[in-house]
Amino acid sequence: MAFFATVPLDNIVTNQLLRPKKMRFKAQNFNYLGSANQTNIIIVARSDSGVTSVGEWKKGKSLIGSTSGKSSSGYLAPALTMGLLNLKGRIVTGYKGSSRSIMAIEQGESQMAGFNWLAWSSKVPHWFKGDKPFATAIVQIGFEKDPALPNVPMLTDLVAKEDKPLVSFLAASGPIGRGLAYPPKVNSQYVAAARTAFNEMTKDKAFAAELKKKRLRLIPSTGEQIQKVVNDSIKEASPAIVKKVRAIIFGKPKS
Repeated sequence: MAFFATVPLDNIVTNQLLRPKKMRFKAQNFNYLGSANQTNIIIVARSDSGVTSVGEWKKGKSLIGSTSGKSSSGYLAPALTMGLLNLKGRIVTGYKGSSRSIMAIEQGESQMAGFNWLAWSSKVPHWFKGDKPFATAIVQIGFEKDPALPNVPMLTDLVAKEDKPLVSFLAASGPIGRGLAYPPKVNSQYVAAARTAFNEMTKDKAFAAELKKKRLRLIPSTGEQIQKVVNDSIKEASPAIVKKVRAIIFGKPKS
């Protein structure tokens, strides 16, 4: 019997918790096989906005963000960050995807956006080079720092202890979004075999060499690790936490 693996939506956990009526399947019922990469959500701002760090942003500066819609990580991540850290700004929606949102920053329509690092590094890598870069990575959302951004703070390290669970289920998008999963109800033996095969692939030197040749990163996560991230994120997101996050994100924006 053959099963087809799928690439799960990176924000499947976030959408399940914030928009449960819109979800046909539960994230924890998928069988995650592994991931060859991981990518955090990175909030980036034009350097000429005067905001090159969270500290600068906290001084009262207000930033205009750009993204597609209110269900995208490009809206959820900046909105939650601004709410938790008491930062000023507003997010303009209606742009068709990350490319158009990023173009809006380049054209001066907006000053900030929050997308995964692969989007930034593949589409506008030149923005972050030189002594006076066009844009600066301000904060990252995930479980571990991206290797390319060791000096960019994690949102979980900036918020109060009681607010850390508010960030966790949004951070789950990092390991999920570049992985593979079997659908629900697949026999556990098939899942175990696929996970073993995936792990062997990421350990293979020829596979690593091929990725390097194509300028792709190898930051592997096992299926068990991803499954734990998903299960823990959902388990820790009590109704009170989800209610608070929803209020922060979809409440009245700061201006």
